[in-house]
Amino acid sequence: NTIQCSSILSTPSGQNVGDTTSVQCPTGGVLTGCNVYSKNGRAAGAYIEDKNGVDVCTAVNGFPRYSIEIGVQAVATCCQT
Repeated sequence: NTIQCSSILSTPSGQNVGDTTSVQCPTGGVLTGCNVYSKNGRAAGAYIEDKNGVDVCTAVNGFPRYSIEIGVQAVATCCQT
């Protein structure tokens, strides 16, 4: 058996401190990791949570964003055999 993993990015969070964004694995995938990406840094972390029986990766914006700056993105590591 082989295992195949990929990273799935969420849509960006809002621009305010504490705004969140989440992403889940596609059908058949298992969430094995959760991180946060921010082009401009200053993220406030990422965590796995249960939303209605589904594991999701949630990222938190840690700094006010202005103008064209986008918020943080959740990065889920999803694996399947």
